[in-house]
Amino acid sequence: MRSRWLTLATVLLLAPASRAGEPIDLKVLYAGHSGSDREKDFKAFLAEHFAQVGATDYEKFTPEQAKAYDVVILDWTSIEPRDEKGNLKTGPGADLNLPKPPKLAESYDRPTILIGAGGGYAIRPSKLKIDWHCLCLDDAAHGIKSSHDIFQTPFKINLQLEDRPVPTGYRHYPGGDELGSTIKVWKVQTRMFPVLDPGLVSDPYGFADSPDAEIISAGLNGKGPDSVALGRQGNYFLWGFSASPTDLTPEGRKCLVNSVCYIKRFEGQKPLVKKTGNAREWILVDASWVELYYDQDLYTKLFSEDVRKRFGKDFGKYLPYYKENLEYLQPWGESFAVDEDVKGLGLSNRKVELLDTCVSMLEQGDRPDLARRVLERYTTERFPDAAGWRTWLKANRRRLFFTDSGGFKFLVAPESLIGPASLGRSARLMDDSSRKPDRRNPVVAEAELSALAIRRGDQAVLTIRVETAPTWHIYAVEGSGGPAIATVLRLELPKGVEAEGEWFCPKPIKSADGQMVYEGELEFRRKLRVGSDAALGSLKVACELGYQACDPFSCHPPTKTELIAKAKVVAATPGK
Repeated sequence: MRSRWLTLATVLLLAPASRAGEPIDLKVLYAGHSGSDREKDFKAFLAEHFAQVGATDYEKFTPEQAKAYDVVILDWTSIEPRDEKGNLKTGPGADLNLPKPPKLAESYDRPTILIGAGGGYAIRPSKLKIDWHCLCLDDAAHGIKSSHDIFQTPFKINLQLEDRPVPTGYRHYPGGDELGSTIKVWKVQTRMFPVLDPGLVSDPYGFADSPDAEIISAGLNGKGPDSVALGRQGNYFLWGFSASPTDLTPEGRKCLVNSVCYIKRFEGQKPLVKKTGNAREWILVDASWVELYYDQDLYTKLFSEDVRKRFGKDFGKYLPYYKENLEYLQPWGESFAVDEDVKGLGLSNRKVELLDTCVSMLEQGDRPDLARRVLERYTTERFPDAAGWRTWLKANRRRLFFTDSGGFKFLVAPESLIGPASLGRSARLMDDSSRKPDRRNPVVAEAELSALAIRRGDQAVLTIRVETAPTWHIYAVEGSGGPAIATVLRLELPKGVEAEGEWFCPKPIKSADGQMVYEGELEFRRKLRVGSDAALGSLKVACELGYQACDPFSCHPPTKTELIAKAKVVAATPGK
């Protein structure tokens, strides 16, 4: 199972404090086109839902203005060339009406919603994963993480799905060949291009390969089926749809309110990873398109000389070759090539097992030059001996993650962002033969807190470790896509302890019957905050794990088990 992780909201969080019928207790600043009808529409909409709403001009917005507000919304009117009546203009002189983007320093960390083209344009200089992949988003979302909080709280969103034809271009992107003739979508806005501008989607490949980013939904667009329409990196939330509130569906308006509430949780969390290049899945796209759009110069740039010599213009062989070698690819000019060092070891270059193997090779004197070469190629570290590498790996294993888009490196996440990192192993659970799963008991699990002593006011991480027996699996938290029972995690927290953010969950895989499952060694993590009023002394955190275990031949009845993690609450240090 790949150690690529995807953040999913599987347990609801409390919305910002409000009583029924009262505005949500948030201060929201709308930065848009001053004096426009769109600004008036947004201001009226936001005033219906939030305690305080301010407005400023998009082009004149400064981070200093944001300090008095909980959430900022960056937006613009139409960037398409339009006449006074709003009709689309064509021909000579029909240039885009791009605004002057505000200057957002790297230190900017206010929770911010990016609406469509205007929002995306504002952060282009920042080189984030929320990028300008394509201004081609239509009116509907698909591939929705329906359990995510933006569909749950403070408004429960009724995701009524309808069938739409699958866009032709989807077939040439990863996963596109598995789609039927139609796709289930959720209509977000009531009008679309050319009446309204198209919305913005971001590049999906590598988007979620760091713990500061999550994909929430794709949307109907002119590129591929996974292009990101709703997503987050750090303190920025992409709302790719272009409509102003009046042109959103009723459920779309509720979801936008939920998104404002959701991004508030990420105050101060500046993006961790900048996008330095493309993720490896792009070579699958290139190999799919090369026969249709053959160009000699592009062909030479995309495919290395050894591959061109091997396959020539037998284009049908390119895609299977890159699929087979996907886990061994490394950057090569503007494209990708197979790392023969890694392929020779038979290990993915984005799994921590590669680091383990290479460090062990150094310790044993087994091809040390190769081992050191691989370690230095895929990390930012340089150590003179095996002991240095082992110390670094042991200290950081729990926080390591691999990012394609951030430079094809293993990086170390801050403690506050623990989650979609390497799988790691629990010495007590995974290495204890008496606790190994088998056919009679195909799932074993335990709960653990990140520290045995936690100060009042500090954060802790609850980890639920699960292992399934060989050939057995449990089902994805967002649903199996079939009749099987989804995995459920329910917290029971003592007074003074609150959950923060989302559950971090492993990425499911598709089983032989087409359902989405987890198998092997798994970790589910949740950040907790121990309040200043938490009782000193023993701390017990309970989590109910509900699941259904199946293998290819049978399924056990749905099961619930209570897991307990223990620690001790101690007084905060003076001045904290």
